[in-house]
Amino acid sequence: MLNVDELKLLNHLSNYQIEFKIAERIKEVLYKINSLNEKEIKIDTDSQEHYDISIMIPYGQIVIEVKSNDDLKTRDVNGIIGRLKKYKKPGVYQMVAAPFLSMNARETIRKENMGYLDLVGNAYIAMDNIYIYIDTINKNPFNSSKATRSVFKRSSYVSGKILRYILNMNEPWRTTLVAKELSVSASRVHEVKEFLLQEDLIDKEKKGFILKDPKRLMRMWAEEYNKVKGYHIECYSIDKANIIERDLRILSKEIGFKYALTGFSGGARYSPTVRYNKVHFYVDMKYVDEIIQRLEMKKVAKGGNVSILIPDDPSFLVNSKIINGDMIVSEVQAYLDLMGLAARGEEMAENILMEANLYEG
Repeated sequence: MLNVDELKLLNHLSNYQIEFKIAERIKEVLYKINSLNEKEIKIDTDSQEHYDISIMIPYGQIVIEVKSNDDLKTRDVNGIIGRLKKYKKPGVYQMVAAPFLSMNARETIRKENMGYLDLVGNAYIAMDNIYIYIDTINKNPFNSSKATRSVFKRSSYVSGKILRYILNMNEPWRTTLVAKELSVSASRVHEVKEFLLQEDLIDKEKKGFILKDPKRLMRMWAEEYNKVKGYHIECYSIDKANIIERDLRILSKEIGFKYALTGFSGGARYSPTVRYNKVHFYVDMKYVDEIIQRLEMKKVAKGGNVSILIPDDPSFLVNSKIINGDMIVSEVQAYLDLMGLAARGEEMAENILMEANLYEG
């Protein structure tokens, strides 16, 4: 595993130096196997085959394709896997290695019954008599993709608008169509499209692009979206959640403001699998003080049972719907918000994702 100083120097290492460090790393991993001793592990970094590193052990041969890129996209990983499959032989276990492999990349490789290894500590080998699974680092310690941050971060209102539109499309789409429908620049739609292509989240067809993996897109979005928390006000009420929600509904009609339940309150309308006692809802900042006063709530620093979320932009109401008289955020927004609420929130979020009617081409 690379230390802090080596991480800083990675961008200055040659392909050969990275390959050497991968060879050292695979040695470290294999030496942990009690049934193997050092003399039984023979590593060849000058292999004349179709691989960068070849390793002979008593249980067979391990071959490794090494990539120097520290930010491999899913499309890149699929290309590597496709190439490796062409040279697949009985008794030969294939692996992919790089300075860093994302969680999505690692999952993709495992599904193809191949192994992986990176320089930050992640490793997976599953062959006869050997099983190693080390899953420690999910965040790229190197320079993370600016595109990822830009497309998925909470403050990217335009990107969020585009993603929400694409997630609800039930037919192929084109850049110009999306730009026109949403009144956004074609260049911004193009940027989002290129990122989705790199991550192998959409396919290109004759009539346009189609979303191929909406659930993975949602998980990636939620991870980046929740790195920065939105502005919210914590309150306490002596009433139970269902009473608070009822009184909020009545008050909204009386005063005439728009709100939308989210978090556990919203998620329960889509997937009532988790009991909750805390209310989450979006509302415009100008109504907050009156809502707190009229519902006889008290602002608290922590330990509240009501969380009032102040929307960053009007997109919190996109695709929202009325369920039993209450305005509920869309499945997409409910999922994003729930994934920021730790264990029970993540549980409800995943249930919503499994049941959501997201278009999948």
